[in-house]
Amino acid sequence: MQRRAINSGVGYNLTDSVCLLICERFHDPVSKLANYKNQDDYLGLSKIELHQVYRTLDHLYESQEQLKHMIYQKGRDLFNQKLDVVFYDVTTFYFDSDKEDGFREKGFGKDGKIGKTIIVFGIQGIEIKYYITTYKNKKLITTYSKKRAARDKAQREEKIEKAKKLMQNPSQLEKKAKIHFLKKQGENTYIFDQDKISNSERFDGFLSVATNNKNLSVPQILDAYKQLYKIEQSFRSFKTFLETRPMYHWTEKRILGHLALCYISFTLLNHLQLRLRQKQAPLTENQIRKGLMKMQVSLLRQDKKEYYLTSKTPENAHKIMKALRIRNLPDLIPKEAINKYL
Repeated sequence: MQRRAINSGVGYNLTDSVCLLICERFHDPVSKLANYKNQDDYLGLSKIELHQVYRTLDHLYESQEQLKHMIYQKGRDLFNQKLDVVFYDVTTFYFDSDKEDGFREKGFGKDGKIGKTIIVFGIQGIEIKYYITTYKNKKLITTYSKKRAARDKAQREEKIEKAKKLMQNPSQLEKKAKIHFLKKQGENTYIFDQDKISNSERFDGFLSVATNNKNLSVPQILDAYKQLYKIEQSFRSFKTFLETRPMYHWTEKRILGHLALCYISFTLLNHLQLRLRQKQAPLTENQIRKGLMKMQVSLLRQDKKEYYLTSKTPENAHKIMKALRIRNLPDLIPKEAINKYL
């Protein structure tokens, strides 16, 4: 990033600005204005002005294709990754705006929001019984799982219980009746659709996978399909841990720059979790956040000299530092010497 800044004649430290925004995503995702105000919470970063924070998003937008390529290459080299199967799925991010501009369009978001403008975002030990048939020149594999059957039953019963509460206020059911196994009877009366409930019960525990690949075995196909959960998990990371929305931006360039920032943050999170698993010390996203938040120093002044006093490093923070090969800080560090440890 800094090479790009030099070549583009940027008058500030672009790398430090990106680092600030990433640190804030890990610590507590907030607006760019809040990021700017919080920068004194971090050591080792040069001062960034507010307009430079926003300009950083423009640079991320302009560099997004090179960044994605570089991240892929680095991940492949660091973890000896081999590309065998490519998965692709999409989710949506909605905006609290009705304005359509060719980039943001009204549609049905995967968050269940209706009538909002959205953008589409894409990311590339149970006993299983199965049988195989063909469907439109494809191999169709149908599996059954007792665990999945129990989950399907529980989800259906949860919808039925919710329907009983909604039936007390029929005005709320106009657009929700079908998904809660209800059908309309009369103008404002709803009853349970027993045929639909019975039909749902017939398929508890079943899942079908279609593929046009004739070379892979059934276990290989099923194993590949199981990896799809990683994409869904990635979407959850973007939406919950990194809090990609609300975005606080309105132009296409700034929105895409913000998404590029969240993508970089996600790849760093994924990289860290891979490193931790290699060290047999896996941590959840929230455990990582809490561990990083407790890595703090306090500035002390004594006899006209200034020192940094480090806080007690919690166990999870030690795991993170070991995985990234970061040396421990001394308990007391002269202020002028702190950069040796950053």
